[in-house]
Amino acid sequence: MSENNTIPAAPFPIALVGAGGISAAHVDACKASEGRLRVVGVADPNPQARARVAAQTAATPFADEREMFDAIRQGELRAEAVVVCTPSNTRMTTVLPALDLPVGVLCEKPLAHRLDEALTLAQKAGARKRIAAVGYCHRFTPAVVKLGELLEKGVLGELTRFENVFSTHFPAQKERWPSDPAVSGGGCFMDTGCHSLDLFAFLVGPPSVKSLITRSAWEGRGETSATALVEAGGGPHAGVAGVIISSWLEPDRFKLRLIGTEASAVYDYLQPHQVAVTFVDGRAEKIDVYPHERRFLLQLLALSEAVRDGEKSQLATFDDGVVVARSIDEAYRLGGAGAHKSSAPR
Repeated sequence: MSENNTIPAAPFPIALVGAGGISAAHVDACKASEGRLRVVGVADPNPQARARVAAQTAATPFADEREMFDAIRQGELRAEAVVVCTPSNTRMTTVLPALDLPVGVLCEKPLAHRLDEALTLAQKAGARKRIAAVGYCHRFTPAVVKLGELLEKGVLGELTRFENVFSTHFPAQKERWPSDPAVSGGGCFMDTGCHSLDLFAFLVGPPSVKSLITRSAWEGRGETSATALVEAGGGPHAGVAGVIISSWLEPDRFKLRLIGTEASAVYDYLQPHQVAVTFVDGRAEKIDVYPHERRFLLQLLALSEAVRDGEKSQLATFDDGVVVARSIDEAYRLGGAGAHKSSAPR
């Protein structure tokens, strides 16, 4: 063997808390990792759900996270990270004890359904000095990285506006937990607007919410459409405006656009292989990118590098999660969304 060859690292072992819908994205990412990632444990009270994931991955199934955490603590289950895929109101019983384990933690978005709980989790992660990340996976969308590069290199000129819409027609959400404010903390703005707020923070600067207009089509549930105006509260793009649109009852639109004095660049998630750039002189350019489906794989690989090598790359930290949680809390206060309540300081 030549000195240029290296021995491949052992697969990075991951334990899943929750075997519901979003866990499938992490399972698929591990399958696509070419042996770099592996699901070794899965905890879920639903026997069919945990059995399904166990069959797909050869992971050890557990009836609840406490049982799985005990196995990790005692060395019976070798995991280097825990990925939490349970509803937002479970963070105190899932994420908080996970931070006591000698592993990295990835919590699906949002960090918590209330600001005060998000603050508690971030404080605990800081005190334990854990690698702790929030699943704001759109940071890892190759097109988002390319938009950031175009902005940093000055191709767009001076940034003037951020526009992001994540809207879909999904009436079945009415019967699912993301629309139950007691579980999720809100409605569509909490569900997908949190991604938009994190993208604004990642690309532009810390968001300060100026207004929120919502519509609720389902009695007793969270908002079904939301439009927010935000402003960068600091950094090199301080003062830049952002428009964020979220909906569960509109035709599918998934677009991210940065507009500058020299050009605008847009990524349409429904046209997943290219970023379109339009210059003020009328020139147009198409830039090929990998599709957005890679974001879950890239996020988990970044988690593995952070745990093993201390390299955090663009992972959203729990502190980043608090930035979004504070912005959502601020937005709901401004918008008068009665479904969302918070006892945390602003």
